[in-house]
Amino acid sequence: GNAIIKDGAFVYGSAIVRGFAIVCNHAKVRDYAIVEGSATVKDWVEIEEHAHIDGDAEVSGFAKIQGQSRVTERGSVRGKVILRENSFVGGFASVFDRAIMKGKSRALDHANIFGDSVITDWATIGGFASVFDRAEIGGNAIIEGHTYVSTISIIKGETHLEAAVTVRGATILSDEDYLIFKDKLAGRKSARNMIIWTKSNNGWSYGTFQGSGVEFIRFGYNNSR
Repeated sequence: GNAIIKDGAFVYGSAIVRGFAIVCNHAKVRDYAIVEGSATVKDWVEIEEHAHIDGDAEVSGFAKIQGQSRVTERGSVRGKVILRENSFVGGFASVFDRAIMKGKSRALDHANIFGDSVITDWATIGGFASVFDRAEIGGNAIIEGHTYVSTISIIKGETHLEAAVTVRGATILSDEDYLIFKDKLAGRKSARNMIIWTKSNNGWSYGTFQGSGVEFIRFGYNNSR
């Protein structure tokens, strides 16, 4: 084939590199791993066990792709990310910093996962959603749309979030743990005109605002003047 292995990269064991794939710098591909298509694996990356990198995917930095994890299409994995078990990164999704994906979790579409976040179980992050700042998504949760989850939030169970809201420092284990409202006064001036109340911290979040009900009333009053 036309695969390229260069600049101190190692491919050994029963690993396969084929197609137009590039493995370079100090990257290691071993065990039964496969790198194919037009994928690029570089830097100090380790692709091992039965991991599969294909499509136009790129894996770089110090990332470790293990188990039967797959990075495909135009997925990007970089930094010190660890993909374990049967995790999947596809579409234009990007996973970076020190994020961890495991179980049968998936990152799809234009999702971003970063900042020491953990995605596990059967959780799916899709759309234009972002999960960051040590957030944890698990169970059968689906986070999509323009949802942001941050600040050590925990979302599990059958939760499905797709509104343009930001969840900060909250625990959501079911759809009964939050309420979403639309700010009709914002109209079309803002794409993020949704308000979320979370039960675990009795907190309100809207755009860059996060606080109690009293603080939210004050915030709304000051911004309407």
